[in-house]
Amino acid sequence: MRCVTYSLLSSVLTNDCSLDTRGVLSIIRHPWYTGGMLIVWARPLDLSAILTNLVVTGYFVVGAILEERKLKAQFGEQYVAYQQCVPMFFPIRRKRVDRSEN
Repeated sequence: MRCVTYSLLSSVLTNDCSLDTRGVLSIIRHPWYTGGMLIVWARPLDLSAILTNLVVTGYFVVGAILEERKLKAQFGEQYVAYQQCVPMFFPIRRKRVDRSEN
């Protein structure tokens, strides 16, 4: 039996309810939200479409932030470390900080 946490769009979907960071989740933390944003912006834009897209994009961003709060509460430091290594929506390289030198 599989464990689904919080919603069908959740990034946690493993047999033992552990944090899954494999595959696309090793590149971006929220692939469903990213895909949704790309879909809404990949259409002809007029004023009403731009306004609608801004609202929908805001909805996705707020949803991702709320989901991250739940995931931090569930997985703690493991999720915080994941956040520091993997970008939220778009695969932009971050400079990794070595904290062992302090």
